[in-house]
Amino acid sequence: MRSETAFWVTITAVVSVFAITSVSAAETRNLAAPVYPGAVAAVPAEGAEAAAIYIGTFGDIKTLDCQGRRSSTDFAGRPISNEEAANANLQVGPWCFLARDPIDKVKAFYDKSIGAMRPLQGEDGKHGFQVYAERAWAEIDTDAGKTNGFIYSGVSVHALAPPPVKGQTPLPATYGEGIPGQEDYLFYSLFKHLGLFHQSVAWYGPEPGKREVADLEAMSRKYGHLESAFFQHKGPELKPVDESLQKRYGDLQGERMQAAMMAPVSARQQLAATAQPAPAGESAEDAEFNRIMQKNPELANRYMSLTQQVGVLMQQGKFDEADELLDEIDELEQSNPELAALADRDQARSDSLSKAGKAQEDAIDAAGSQQLDKALWGTAMEYIEAVDKEDFYTLIVIDNALANYEKDYTRDRALIDGETAAMLHWDSRDWGIHYAQSNVGVVSPASANEPPAEEKKESVTEKAKGFLNKLKKP
Repeated sequence: MRSETAFWVTITAVVSVFAITSVSAAETRNLAAPVYPGAVAAVPAEGAEAAAIYIGTFGDIKTLDCQGRRSSTDFAGRPISNEEAANANLQVGPWCFLARDPIDKVKAFYDKSIGAMRPLQGEDGKHGFQVYAERAWAEIDTDAGKTNGFIYSGVSVHALAPPPVKGQTPLPATYGEGIPGQEDYLFYSLFKHLGLFHQSVAWYGPEPGKREVADLEAMSRKYGHLESAFFQHKGPELKPVDESLQKRYGDLQGERMQAAMMAPVSARQQLAATAQPAPAGESAEDAEFNRIMQKNPELANRYMSLTQQVGVLMQQGKFDEADELLDEIDELEQSNPELAALADRDQARSDSLSKAGKAQEDAIDAAGSQQLDKALWGTAMEYIEAVDKEDFYTLIVIDNALANYEKDYTRDRALIDGETAAMLHWDSRDWGIHYAQSNVGVVSPASANEPPAEEKKESVTEKAKGFLNKLKKP
């Protein structure tokens, strides 16, 4: 029996910061549980510009740890070099992996390979399972002195909430009570991956060139599963892939939209530039009109008088009176068969030109609407199809193994399960995971062999708490 006070703490909180033994970090990169078949690195090392000490290699997977650490600090948070970190036996971890399979299938794998996993219930439908695989006795030197106790390593799996369900998922606060389409707008605003489609949709009733909300509903049925997806953190900034894609296609959508909105303007300018100019000199219609008037001086005088009066009234803004005289001119034209026939031919030609012009205008508008829809909806489709190739549905978190610890190393399931029943394996808002339990890395009650309370000045458990508080500082 030991006289030291025993404490329980997850390996995530201790061993992931500094190795307790003297072996190098590279030699301790064994995992407490196997990587799920087909899983990939959640934070791939490629493109992350990290030193070798921060890269874990597991089979053909090269990855950074769950936090994507690439630089070192000491216990006080002061930066240290990679060489100093290596000499201090820095050991990063835990390690995150992503699987496309649903969480129940991944859980079944670890149920069989490690032991029955305990369920975890998070916020807003997020959930997971965990199991500890190993236990060992550790001796740690801290600023508060030497701390001894048991540490544990294990694995947990996590899933995000299911996609929103119409009529069941609470809507955001409204900002336009009673507006038709408001409820649809608020519901689809809940979908992270449908945002680029919104500009294409007529929310409050039919709108020329806009799609119906039913089109967006169809997209939510086809791609709603993406709301529950995890994405790898990649590149120099280790940004989630979906965020990088959303930025890329959002910028592209804006550029295409601007070009589409300018296209009708350019088309109209080109149409005006290519329009045939009026023929120089007297037209055939004018010659025919003059011939008729020369044959009928009385008609010509009355016609000239009326047109002059119309001009004066128009200049004076007396449009109603001018309309009355225009009606009289029409009657005068119809009173002469030759003049009536000429007026009918002129009106027919004018109607034909107007119809042709309207058809050209309509064609320009239709082409513009089609180009704008392609810019908005088409680009949104490119985005969501790209995202749909990058989605994963289970996040797997695995600790470093404790196999190098010789003191009281065990994989006894009954013993480990009993001692870790109140522990939470992993919690990270960086990955959208948070559970009601708040005891990540919390020291459990000490063993029955510790001295009576009145004999203690400062127990090892209290020292351990101070040690853990330091580890939690940014």
